[in-house]
Amino acid sequence: MTAPSPRFTIVSSVSDLQDCPDVAKCIAAAHRAGVSVSAWLWNRNNCAPRVPSNVSATIMLSGGGEHNRRLLTMYVRWMSKVFWRALREQPGATFICHRFESALPIAIASLFRRSVYLFYNTDNVSTSYRWPRIIKSVLVAAERLTARRAILHVVPGRSRWPYPDANLRIIPNSPSQATIDAARKLRLLRDYKLSSRLTLYVNGWLVETRGLRTLTRAIECCQAGTVQLLVAGKIGCEDAKKLIALPCAEYLGELTAEESLATYYRAHLAFTFYDPQIEINRIAEPNKWGDCVVTGTPFITNTEVQTAKSYLENEQCLAVAYSDHESLARLLSDLSSHPEQWRKLKQSIERVPTESCDHAWNSVVALIAHHSSHQE
Repeated sequence: MTAPSPRFTIVSSVSDLQDCPDVAKCIAAAHRAGVSVSAWLWNRNNCAPRVPSNVSATIMLSGGGEHNRRLLTMYVRWMSKVFWRALREQPGATFICHRFESALPIAIASLFRRSVYLFYNTDNVSTSYRWPRIIKSVLVAAERLTARRAILHVVPGRSRWPYPDANLRIIPNSPSQATIDAARKLRLLRDYKLSSRLTLYVNGWLVETRGLRTLTRAIECCQAGTVQLLVAGKIGCEDAKKLIALPCAEYLGELTAEESLATYYRAHLAFTFYDPQIEINRIAEPNKWGDCVVTGTPFITNTEVQTAKSYLENEQCLAVAYSDHESLARLLSDLSSHPEQWRKLKQSIERVPTESCDHAWNSVVALIAHHSSHQE
């Protein structure tokens, strides 16, 4: 009798899997291994979910939006629904849990019904917000429980998890080879080239904690024509609206992963600021840095981001303090007037070995599939 093909269930509090690079990389690796994939999702904005055609999706929760006071109760509802649904699954089910709010209910359910899960911990929730001390202690304990019970615990960098757990795996935030290849084709198709003006690329989550106010003030201090801005992503705050209203800004809207990566070829520098008042931002491991390496694009970050140290030491990026718009303005003006400084940065980052995340994800998926097959 032929053994059934393995199946993974992705559990993620998003509904747009096609625009979520973290989950998309894992799904692609599963399909390369011949694993069928289903997904439990949260449709936050009540829009038609964007899911790959070869993924069977179930909407577990609808509504709530992205940033409002209702979200805390909605997260409780999400975790409750995931927990009860997990208890109804067949023993030995295999889950890929994206972030803590999806992994915790699966971890608790696994105490009552045998299952296997991977905890894909892109951001520690205990350090992602300014929690009261008692609540933070509880969250740290819950994260440790969730990580220990997982067959594998995947993080984007060693700075994210200080404990030497045997099940810990590090997969850096670099794009997949398919995304890299598609971006290079788009670059050629659309004839993307660098402008004669210093061009800064701002993309991703356009919210208050990404230094947009500092950047807007810096641009206003620069002489007109010094800098050109390319901005892409979902507008999430008033600072973002002010930024794209600048005369030098070109707003590209919300791009696919391939389009976003291709746009780096139009930019001299990427802008990657993270509010240091939030603990996890001081140890940021952004997808943008992986994008910069594969496209040979230097970046600007803020001095408080400790994980940028090696890039700074190797002269592959530049840094100023998070709120220091005057220093940022001087830096941009200097780069505009002395392009040889930028060329030195570019030559340095182009020497960084580039590798897609595919091999790491293939290894992780193979291990989970093997373990899962022995559970049945």
